[in-house]
Order: sequence, then C-alpha cells, then structure tokens
Amino acid sequence: PQSEEVYLLEDLRPKTPSCCGLCPPGTPAGRRLRRVLAAALGVADPDVWRGDPGSRVIHPASPFSAGLELTSAFLLVYCIAVVPIQLSLWNNYPSCVPVPTLQMDMICDLFFMMEVGMRFFIGIDVKGKYCDRLSTIAWAYVSTPSSFLFDAITSLPLSWVDWSVLQSCGSEDPAAGGSTGGLNSDLGLIRVVKTLRILKLGRLLKVFKVFSVASERLDISPSSLRVFKLIFALSSAMHIAACFFWRVKMDSNSADQLSGWLVAQNVAADDTSSIYVTCFYFVCTVFFTVGFGDISAENYGERIFCIFMMACAACVFGLILGELQEIYATANTKARELDDHMESVVSFLQQNKVPKEVELRIKNWIRFQYPQQRIDLQNREIMDTLPPLLRQTLACNMNKAMFSKVILWSKISNSGSLKDQFTAELLLRMHSAFYVADSHVALCREEADRLMIIVSGTVSLYEPGRIGDPDAYLLTLGPGGSIGDNAVLGDPRWAGAYGVDADYVADQNCKICVFHTDDIRDVINSSPSYYMIRRLVEGLRYVPDDSEGPELSLLDLEGHGSVSSAAEVGKDSRPMKTRQVFRWILLARTLLHTERAPSSFAGAPVAGLRAAFRMWVGA
Repeated sequence: PQSEEVYLLEDLRPKTPSCCGLCPPGTPAGRRLRRVLAAALGVADPDVWRGDPGSRVIHPASPFSAGLELTSAFLLVYCIAVVPIQLSLWNNYPSCVPVPTLQMDMICDLFFMMEVGMRFFIGIDVKGKYCDRLSTIAWAYVSTPSSFLFDAITSLPLSWVDWSVLQSCGSEDPAAGGSTGGLNSDLGLIRVVKTLRILKLGRLLKVFKVFSVASERLDISPSSLRVFKLIFALSSAMHIAACFFWRVKMDSNSADQLSGWLVAQNVAADDTSSIYVTCFYFVCTVFFTVGFGDISAENYGERIFCIFMMACAACVFGLILGELQEIYATANTKARELDDHMESVVSFLQQNKVPKEVELRIKNWIRFQYPQQRIDLQNREIMDTLPPLLRQTLACNMNKAMFSKVILWSKISNSGSLKDQFTAELLLRMHSAFYVADSHVALCREEADRLMIIVSGTVSLYEPGRIGDPDAYLLTLGPGGSIGDNAVLGDPRWAGAYGVDADYVADQNCKICVFHTDDIRDVINSSPSYYMIRRLVEGLRYVPDDSEGPELSLLDLEGHGSVSSAAEVGKDSRPMKTRQVFRWILLARTLLHTERAPSSFAGAPVAGLRAAFRMWVGA
C-alpha cells in the first residue's frame, strides 16, 4: 500500500488540459487520442510532476519527424540520380512525350512542398532550449534564407506543370480539330519549364542533409558513416560528370558529328543506357587518372569541360585518399596501442624467464583487461566534458538496465522519474574492477561493503570455505548478476539476498561494476527528493538474529512476514543445511517476482503460489 505522503503528493499533482485541448478530458476517446499523439507526433501536455515540458507541436524526436527526415533523404538521393539524367540524356525528348520518371517526379514535388509546410509545425532548439511556439518556429524558419527561400525555390512543382501541359497536348491536336493557338502557347510553356528545370539542381546541394539524417536518425558508427560519405560523394560526382559530359557533347557538336561519334563508339543513337555507360566510362578514366585515350575531348567546349572535370577529380581523389588513410589509422589505433603494450609486457616476461604457461595466462589477461580499461577511461573523459544535467541523462540511458536484477531497485517507485534520477547520480560514482579466472571476488569472512554487478564473465557461489567442491556449489551468476545486494541495508553477508553466507569465485575473466555502500548512502541523503528511498532503506534495514524487535524479511518483498535470516526458518525443527536454504529461497524469490507462472506451474494461479510461499515464510 502507498504511504500517506504519496497520497498527499497525488492530490498536489497539477491538473493540465487533456490532449492540448483537442478532446474532452477523461473520456476514452481523449485517452486514445493522447496516446496516439504522444506516440506518433510527440504532442503531449506538460507534466510538472515528471518534469516533462510537453510539446504543442510535432516534436523533432518523434517517430513522425524521423520518418519525414528519412523519406526526405531517400527522395533527395533519388533526385541526385534522376535530375542529371533529365537535364542531359532526356533533354531532347519530344515536347508532348512524358519522361519515364514523371509520376515519381510528381510525388517528389508534392512531398517537398508538403515538407516546407510541415517545417512550420515542428519544434526547434533555441539556444539549447526546446521551443514549441508557432510564431518563434515560423520566424526562425522564414528569417533564414538558406532554409525557407532555398527550400521554396527547389520545391517548385515543375513536374506538375509538365503533367498539365501534357494533358492539353492530346486535346488540342490540330488533326483532331483542336486549336493550334493553345498548342503553341503550351509548347512555349514547355520550353520555359525545360529551362526552369535547372532549378532542380539546387536539390543536389541538399546532399549534405542525407549525411546529417543518416548520423542522427540511423544507428551508424562514425567510421561507417565516413565510409558511406566517401562512396556516396565519389559515385555522385562521377554520375553528375558523366551526364553533363553528354550534355556538353550535344551542345558543342552538330547532329552529323554526334552521330559519327556514336558510330565510332558502337553505340545506337536511341540507346540512352549505352550512351550513359560510355560517358561514365570516360569519366572513370579521368577520375582515376588512367586515361586510355580511346575517348577524348574533340572540341573547345569539351576541352574546357574536361579541364574543369580534371581539377574537380584531383580534389575529390585527394580528399578520398586522405579520408581513407585517416579511417584506417583511426581503426587501427586501438590495435596498435594494445600491440605496443603487449610487446613491452612480453619483453619484460622474457627478461625474467617466466614459464610459457604463465606467460600465456598473462597475455590473455592483458588482451581482456587493457581494451576495457581504455574504454572506461574514454567514457569518463567524455562524461567529464558534459554539464551535470546531460551527464546524468547520458549515464542513465547508457546503463538503464544495469540494476534490473537488484532487489532494492525493484522496490523503488519511478514516480516522477525518481528511480531514473537516483540511478543516474549513482552511476556517476561507479568504479570498474577486473578479476582473473579462478580468483576470489568476495569471501564470507569479509564484510560486505559494496554492491557489485557483473558486466562480463561469470561468477560462481559456493558454501563458505568449500570453494571448488562440487557438493558445495550453489549458483552461477552471469552478466547482470549482483553481489552484495543487501550491503546498503546493513547486511554484512555478500549473499544476504539469498539468506546465506557464500564465497564468490570468478569462473572466467570478469569485469564488475562496483558501487561502494558509502557512495550509495551519500546519494540517498544528497537530495530531499529521495525521501521515499530513505524510508524504504530504513524499513528494510538488516537486524541480526540475536537482536530484539522486528526483523528484516529477506524473502517477502511486499512487506509481509518477519524473518531476518533464512537459517531461522524451521528453527524449532532440525536445522537446515546452507544449500537447502539457498535452494528454497531462490525458488521463493523466483515465484514472488514472476509476473506469470513458469511453464512447470502453468496450471496453478500465480497468486496462489505467492500466498503459499508467504505462509511458508511466516512459518
């Protein structure tokens, strides 16, 4: 049951209009609309309780905004591929014959016009703060010529003008009795539209938007993104150069000269694909500085174009070589650092004549530990450069599931993002520890003074003083497993959450995240907002068996029963062995925390199983 303080805070929760005023509050339709708006568009009312400012417009991080950006990037790639072909290979199409991509061009123009309008309803970042005021969004977009004016000019619906003129071509055919005046005017409009198509080249300047969308919306590593940029930039430059080489050749040669050149290259005049491949082949010989000589510039226009193309190719080729060298060097930096460190270690071992078996174990340990330490150091350097608020948010998102198997965290309510905030602050005090295979992670003779969570490797539990004995084996913990769960509650036993004492041994090379008990208590006492967590820790504090008064229940996580140690179960009967106690408590914990029954108990209600084990705990 909730405490009186929680009920009081519930009464103080600010009442805000539902769905930003779009639907009646409290109705099923209103709740459904709120869920749809929040899930798809990011439109939600502000919630002071959770610290969420909400959004009155489409949020830039919403799925709708992400889909809009990805669709825009896809259509820009399409334009980069098609527009140069339209301005070169398809430029001499008959006036009343549509280009093969007219329908797709109409879809692109419609989308880009819609995108310009949608920009007025998508939130923006103003000096590091999210803004959802329509007037501010509109002014920020319109007052930037490189944004609104450029988008408006490059989004002119020229393909729709082509389509409307083509519709009138058939209806005003003089042979069918139509008027020739309207046809001549439409043909003049077609010539104007063909001239205006050059404006579509502006969309090619949006190519950098593809890279920004890929880096922000897709989960791509920086090195992979750089390789993608190189391939895309090189292929786009060669594609545009091949198309415009053919356009220059058409404009600088007569019909007979052009036909003779096509015959010399064994290409048909109406085969646009063969013409494109031939031009692309010539561009490749220029870009890669091969120059076979079978195709060359034949007049002043082509020579001027080739001079410009060779200058651009030299720049592009130099940039690509530099980028490839930097990518290779970056990718091998970590490997070289490890090799240099390993070389110094091997030299030290050989000087001291260490046996080969020991040398092999040390080298395996260094291969495991050294990269992990470098990653931890790099992460800490990045975290230190961030302000506290962003540092907490990043830490929480990076390690959100780390405490999923810790009992205390399952009891903390996330009302008002309390658990997320507490976890983020605690993660900033995290330390890493490394354990070699077969080493002792925690022994029962040592007092539990920290919480340890396994990141990689496995750790086995054994009965006290019987490490390695198969009959004393209790359990193996993998990544996510925790050690010393109840240390912050004052329990000196490492396996206190299981009600027993146990020794922990690393089965493999392990990396473990360590949270000292003093650090956890400092975080709990650092802010008044953690009052409920302090109350929870005080209510679950560990009381030794020989103490008087109420005792801590280590099994029942819902506050029923009062058993301080599982060894006390059955106190009046014959004492239970440690292994038996551990197995019973492990089974009880599994059932108490299972939201639905395991497959072996599929026919029994979970509530009945929980009630039965609570009765067993109370007994």
